[in-house]
Amino acid sequence: MGIGNPVSNLLVVSLTGAGRGRSFVFDKEAVTIGAGAGCDVVLDLPAGESPGAVAAIHRRAQRLELLVHDADHYSFRINDELHTPAHGTPIALTNGDVVAVAPRDAPDGRESAKVMVQVVTKPEAASSSAAYGVLHFPEVDDDGQLHPRTATRFLKELVFALYAEMPAWVRAVALLLTVLIPVSVMSATVIVFAFLWNYAKLTEDLRSKNRDSGAQIDTLLDENEKLKNRIKDYEEAINFAPKIATSYRGGVCLIVGSYAYRDAQQRPLRYLDHSFDDSRALSADGKLNVSFEGTGNEFFEEFSGTGFVVDEGVILTNRHIAQPWWTDPTDKLITQLGGKPYIKEIQAYFADHKTPFALKPVGFSQESDVAMCSFAPGDAKIPILPIDGFGADDSGAMPDITGQAILLMGFPNGVEVLVAQLTDGQLKRDLERRLKVSDKAILLAQRGELVPLVTQGHVTRLVAGRIVHDAATQEGGSGSPIFNTAGKVIGINAQVTVDEGGGQVPGNNLAVPIRAAFKLLRDLRKPLG
Repeated sequence: MGIGNPVSNLLVVSLTGAGRGRSFVFDKEAVTIGAGAGCDVVLDLPAGESPGAVAAIHRRAQRLELLVHDADHYSFRINDELHTPAHGTPIALTNGDVVAVAPRDAPDGRESAKVMVQVVTKPEAASSSAAYGVLHFPEVDDDGQLHPRTATRFLKELVFALYAEMPAWVRAVALLLTVLIPVSVMSATVIVFAFLWNYAKLTEDLRSKNRDSGAQIDTLLDENEKLKNRIKDYEEAINFAPKIATSYRGGVCLIVGSYAYRDAQQRPLRYLDHSFDDSRALSADGKLNVSFEGTGNEFFEEFSGTGFVVDEGVILTNRHIAQPWWTDPTDKLITQLGGKPYIKEIQAYFADHKTPFALKPVGFSQESDVAMCSFAPGDAKIPILPIDGFGADDSGAMPDITGQAILLMGFPNGVEVLVAQLTDGQLKRDLERRLKVSDKAILLAQRGELVPLVTQGHVTRLVAGRIVHDAATQEGGSGSPIFNTAGKVIGINAQVTVDEGGGQVPGNNLAVPIRAAFKLLRDLRKPLG
């Protein structure tokens, strides 16, 4: 906007702040406003604010401009009207404008510090050297031409003379029109402004609704993508289970064994007398029914679990299967008597073989519930289960597999479930009369009834380096391999969760990630299948 003659000096009057009531004349192209000693107009701000110029008033050839540098942290009002300029867009100023600058966010309990300045142009005094060609209202100039200012004065006198000759009613009409025309123009301006305001508001409302609709569409697309992935998981779960069960069922084994105790004199742990034979080592009242001075039968404890082949002659299982006393609280009491546990026998039974294979525990993880056993397969063809991620860098965090479909294959509840599922009544009665787990396992293997059970589920979450899943299992399913949809082992089933009453909490089973066994597998110093 033009302001008359070209601007010479710029006069800034401080209305608030530390320089209130003072006037500053700046004979330069720009006046800076900010919170630093290097600024022309200094904001009176609290300690701790970052110094620097937040705006500047520029002097152009025929106008003044306000250029904002920091609209994110400061608000700008011109004649009490809030301006929100785009980055790099100047605001035109006119002579007499009042500019107010204030931070947008004031500290709690304090009023926003601000500064108000009034912009006034101060023309330079006429130079005395410009005496030549200066007109002093002559009737005519040196060339005999009527001077424009003389013509202007003549026109003014003519207008006043005509006005004096007008009738009263004409002057009244003229006066009325003089009033009505500005009022009409102002009214039209207000109407147009109101229309533009409503139009802008309607446009903003439409834009807001459009943004909301876009966000809803994005949410629906995300939900649709999740649903498609879920359906894909279910399809994969339906399709991959039979293939895995058929390919690797022969590589999953039932582990059955027994262990006993000896003291330093190699005396076996016995029941106190024959009245305690075949009872538990610890009675219901917390007393031991066994002793190294006992006169009853020799005490031994049977155990069972699941394992799977990861290399020729190599089986992975849980440590509490290969060392069944590892987490048994009774073991601590017997150890205090001087006893030392040892494995009497431990064997692996496979679905496609009628005779068991003797196992030998050869490695135990010190950080996780993982153990490794060896056996001599001879000429037996036993499938080797593929391991997920072995050979890759496993030093980083475990990848998030939450929600992935899984398959669990093992012998939950040991041989008891297999006996309960028999349709041969005579065989079932014969097995129920046998007391030793190993006797039942041999007979089931000889009849071809020792087949691992297959259940499916999903990884529900990862907790403290363990996999939580909802595939159905029971006690005895420890050591079972957990497959992903690609048919690779990603974990070793280790534990079921029980409530305060001892009942199993469904859908909250724990497994050890297969990477916990990588150190034991590397110690073999040979490749795995």
